[in-house]
Amino acid sequence: MCPDTEVNTIWFSFHSKNHFRGLITNIRNILHINNISTSFLVGTQDYFCRDYMPVWVRGSEFVLFNFNPKYLNTPVLAKFRTSQDLVIKRNGFQRVIKSKIALDGGNIVRAKGRCILTDRVIRDNPGLAVIDIVNEIENKLSCEVILIPELPNEVTGHADGLIRFISNDTVLIHEAVGKHSGWHRKLTRVLVKNGFSFETIPFRDTKSRQECLHINYLEAGKAIIIPGSGCALDKVVFDKIRNLFPERNVYLICGSELIQHGGAFNCFSWGCRDFNRGVQS
Repeated sequence: MCPDTEVNTIWFSFHSKNHFRGLITNIRNILHINNISTSFLVGTQDYFCRDYMPVWVRGSEFVLFNFNPKYLNTPVLAKFRTSQDLVIKRNGFQRVIKSKIALDGGNIVRAKGRCILTDRVIRDNPGLAVIDIVNEIENKLSCEVILIPELPNEVTGHADGLIRFISNDTVLIHEAVGKHSGWHRKLTRVLVKNGFSFETIPFRDTKSRQECLHINYLEAGKAIIIPGSGCALDKVVFDKIRNLFPERNVYLICGSELIQHGGAFNCFSWGCRDFNRGVQS
């Protein structure tokens, strides 16, 4: 599996163009400055596109996991369920290998030759042994899989709001806060057991008590685009991430209008390399 630093094309759902025109324009301008091309996916029902898209492995190889989240099984949210087969067909993807494992794209945080998932993938695949789930994912993605505990009471169970790679053996996580302290201890034990060191960024603004999604940044090539929340933590996190990635171009732009819908920049983007079908404007 290739890391996000090798991505040179970022896609967005066509719906995001209508709902978040100003935000999309700002993000695309930054990506284009960094020689990252952009396209829009057609045939989607939701602007958070990472979850139902195939996982880019390398070259023109993609793996499509089963997008079947229980959190969309309500009358209100069912309309946002996208047909994976329709998106694949309408956007011209080929060489897509399918897996029966239920796994959202947002629950895959990638580096070179390894990826991190939360153990939500176990709960989403009842009847399958953990070793069989892990082996299937590792074989399909040609990488090592590390499972971390999911954040309690978080609807999606995704990893991309909890952890990101700094290097293959160093990760970025949130600081421990209040009710999540027990979970945080479990997380760090798993990381240390698997040979990781870690850096932290704050999660909750002490003044406003606002919980932030800075860690759900968009990463492609040399660019890292952090979703700002309009609180005092924005600059603190921006400075920390810029120091952690001295050879990268780090940006901070307001993402509040998107965050209020439950996700941020990694959620509503999807990346690969040298594949430019779809709608370009």
